Amino acid sequence: MMPRLPSPGIPHLWWIDAEAQEVAPWRAGILARYLGVLPADIRIVRNRFGKPMLGDPAPLAFNTSHSGGWTVLAISGGEPIGVDIEAVQAFPELGAVAHVHFAADVAAGIHALPAGRRARAFAREWTRLEARLKCAGHGFGRRETASWREGQIVSFSLGTIVGAIASEVPLMAPRWYRIARSQPRTSIGERRSGLPPIADLELA
Repeated sequence: MMPRLPSPGIPHLWWIDAEAQEVAPWRAGILARYLGVLPADIRIVRNRFGKPMLGDPAPLAFNTSHSGGWTVLAISGGEPIGVDIEAVQAFPELGAVAHVHFAADVAAGIHALPAGRRARAFAREWTRLEARLKCAGHGFGRRETASWREGQIVSFSLGTIVGAIASEVPLMAPRWYRIARSQPRTSIGERRSGLPPIADLELA
């Protein structure tokens, strides 16, 4: 059975136990199942800012992110979507990077936290920024021009991985799927509920 296309505001997020360089066959296999075609028929192109997208008209949109040995593939019912994940880790330049890329009050709020909480707070804000930029289709070379409303950005976490989804429509409850490294690609999407949800994933 083919997976149903996501409804507006209810994206499907696939957690894939694979590094960035390993994910292309998984991505092609998942997208092919939604579209009812062969993986070899999936053609990926990039816009002038480097955002990957389907090269042929299709009733869905996607975005990917990689960190900490995981890849997340977000699929929407056609509306632009952005996703970003980051493994939480402290680094010496954290405060300086926050002041360059975040609003002044956000950077100050991170700095005011106890040292042990700053890396996670930074990762949360960073992924929200990246998800917005990826949804808009451009990177850090351009200033944000979109006005984001409450509910268009959702943060989540899984252990030491923090992430965010951004959409042009208000987000409701995403559907989560997980693929283990040992799972054969031929089994992807056989049943809509055929992949177990991530039980310890938290929305924030």
